[in-house]
Amino acid sequence: MTIRASLQSGFPLDLVIEQRFWIAKNYIRLSPHPDIMAKKMRIPIKLNHNLQIKEVMQHDLITAKFDTLLVEAISILKEQGISGLVVLDNVGEFVGVVSALDIFKAVNEGDNVENLVVDDVMTPFTITIFHEASIADAALTMMENNIHRLVVTESPTSKKPVGIVTSTDLINNLI
Repeated sequence: MTIRASLQSGFPLDLVIEQRFWIAKNYIRLSPHPDIMAKKMRIPIKLNHNLQIKEVMQHDLITAKFDTLLVEAISILKEQGISGLVVLDNVGEFVGVVSALDIFKAVNEGDNVENLVVDDVMTPFTITIFHEASIADAALTMMENNIHRLVVTESPTSKKPVGIVTSTDLINNLI
């Protein structure tokens, strides 16, 4: 429904409304918390429910083994410009995630990082998602569990990771 009117400035009202919506929509899209911003601005967020995880996930999985020295894991995080690594066991199955926050907690507790391995600080058995699930399912899982990344598996029962999907990957597919 388009309302034709003009403001005192002489601009048509529908043009002003469209511009404000465009500005608000892009502001929300670039916001670190788009769901909160959309609620505050009373603009519905549209999530493409037809997209599957395999269409938006990162296929180049950066991993570390559970017995990797933590200083090596920190170097990988810095070199790759990422905030978390998928942790694998000796047969390549997923056993957890080590994130920057996990490392910060260890440092804050006074642990000597040079004496630790990834297994000492990782979050074990993090939630996974099937690669054919929808991105709406991933967003809901992240919100319900207050997490920012999901390890993607080939089947719901598999522990072999095929990729990772982050909250940033989902935000890039909003609106």
